[in-house]
Amino acid sequence: MNIIKSVKSGEILSNHRFATFLWFALSFIGVLPEVLKGRIHNYFVFKSVYLNLLEQHNLYIPFNDNLYGPLFGIIIAPFTYLPDAIGAILWALLNAWFLYYAINKLPVSKSQKAFIIIVSSLEMMNVASYVQTNAAAAACIILGYCFIQEGKEWKAAFFILLATFVKIYGIVGLAFFFFSKRPFRFILWMIIWSVVFFVAPMLLSNPSFILQSYVDWKNTILRKNANNHESLFQNISLPGFLKRTLRLDIDNNLVILAGMILFLSQYIRFRYFSDKRLQLYILCSTLIFVVIFSSSSETPTYIISFVGVCLWYVLQNKSTTTNIVMIAAFVLTSLSQTDLFTPHFRDVFMRPYCIKAVGSIAVWFIIIYQIWKKQFLTIPPVSETDTVSVEKAAALS
Repeated sequence: MNIIKSVKSGEILSNHRFATFLWFALSFIGVLPEVLKGRIHNYFVFKSVYLNLLEQHNLYIPFNDNLYGPLFGIIIAPFTYLPDAIGAILWALLNAWFLYYAINKLPVSKSQKAFIIIVSSLEMMNVASYVQTNAAAAACIILGYCFIQEGKEWKAAFFILLATFVKIYGIVGLAFFFFSKRPFRFILWMIIWSVVFFVAPMLLSNPSFILQSYVDWKNTILRKNANNHESLFQNISLPGFLKRTLRLDIDNNLVILAGMILFLSQYIRFRYFSDKRLQLYILCSTLIFVVIFSSSSETPTYIISFVGVCLWYVLQNKSTTTNIVMIAAFVLTSLSQTDLFTPHFRDVFMRPYCIKAVGSIAVWFIIIYQIWKKQFLTIPPVSETDTVSVEKAAALS
């Protein structure tokens, strides 16, 4: 009866125990059928990075599909010695745990964390079914922010650069640089970890081979980006939406440039960099930005942006508008991948028209507007430093 009452009242969405159970249960349910059917191609690609590193075989031969840096070979190494079925399941669950841990590090209430975990669980299940690493990328970005605001620059730099040397995405963690109270120490740790991660693969392979692998990695990424625009399974992004849905023939680079300018415009509120509400808004914006402006964005990539959408929602003063936006984003991003929508509908409508991206795109523009208008000052304080009143903000503007 208590469970039924909790569901009816909506309290279950803030129940942390339920959130934990749902998160890991759906992750396991997502990966298990793929393992049983032998559909774990991504996992085999991951294993090949380590094996090719040892044998000094080209990490980026065309049919290999590898887009990960040489450092990834060290990370995946322990899993290569396990039976494939066990290794794939453990890899998926490790990625799920990593993002779960990162969400729980966020400086928001326990009930807000529970909401983020519960509502993001379907996306996590989707990522697990692909045996993908996007959850880990999201975790690294979030932890980069969390450790900066905790004053632990060495940890922040570690996670930002870990993600960068594995899959490039982590570089957006530099967006949090201005939140550091000790920027020079942060820069020093960025240099130290860059050197460590750059040379670490040389412990397993010849230095000249690793140097060539970095060149091959860069060329592979550039080549893939050039081809992404033609694939219905890639470029599920704002540039893709403009091209496929609105039929606007705009150069992708111009769209990305405009996006970068809008992203940088958030920093006009530099007087409030110590306010965790602004910091969290920029964290949300960063998580979404890296997905909706990437030509490599595909279905499992959206775990990164959707966690940002959920975090944005829990920070809001609830209204009919914010509720509608959140529900629409959930339906278009997560439910659209379930059996509530037929495969035919997904194939002829959702995928060709980049509908999965719409919710994240809308929320990102809302965040930009809210920062411009200093709306973040009207939401409940997150920490003791968030004390600037709307009146004072008006006087400072």
